[in-house]
Amino acid sequence: PQEIIKAASTAHSEFILRNNSIIEIKLKKGIYFTIKESKEINQQIVTISNGIPRKILVESSKLNFCDQESRKWTTSKEVSDSIIALAILTKSLPQKLIANFIVNVQKPSVPMKVFTTKKEAETWLLSLN
Repeated sequence: PQEIIKAASTAHSEFILRNNSIIEIKLKKGIYFTIKESKEINQQIVTISNGIPRKILVESSKLNFCDQESRKWTTSKEVSDSIIALAILTKSLPQKLIANFIVNVQKPSVPMKVFTTKKEAETWLLSLN
């Protein structure tokens, strides 16, 4: 079973570092993410992982969206330094379309995929070396 090594929380997200080296980020319902929240998420990733790059699973709620600046920053070098790979778990078609746009058009510098089930997302993350 997955053991929790560390956990943290902000006004908009919950962070859980598990013993399989995946950091699970649960975005709280109804938050519109700007560059400010995105940078806070990245800072929490660095903090909770002690600066060691990790595999990230972001689980959004149905009502989470982000602005263009935030989407663009998500694929920047600053972010990729703390991330090995990123799995995005979406709950709605609009989110899936936005996430796929980021993956296919903005070309993140780390492996990134969009999923509709947590099991598939975790399996993919664990398959990466």
